[in-house]
Amino acid sequence: MYTYLNEKTASIELREAECLWGEWSAPHTVATAAQYPQLYGAFLTPSFLKDNGKTLYFIMSMFGAYNTFVIKATLLVP
Repeated sequence: MYTYLNEKTASIELREAECLWGEWSAPHTVATAAQYPQLYGAFLTPSFLKDNGKTLYFIMSMFGAYNTFVIKATLLVP
């Protein structure tokens, strides 16, 4: 799993793969600029994963507040 800022969609996205060299999943949006204006950064560590990776916490930064926030995301598994 990794998280990143997609500047084109103004969102924090997450992708998953079985191993580092891929094949990586399609992006899953976990936060948007509509929810969190001026968001950037998305830092994830394995210790922030719960429920076998279905619930995760990541550190997200915002320019306006110029601070970092812990954000919780729950992935919907089909």
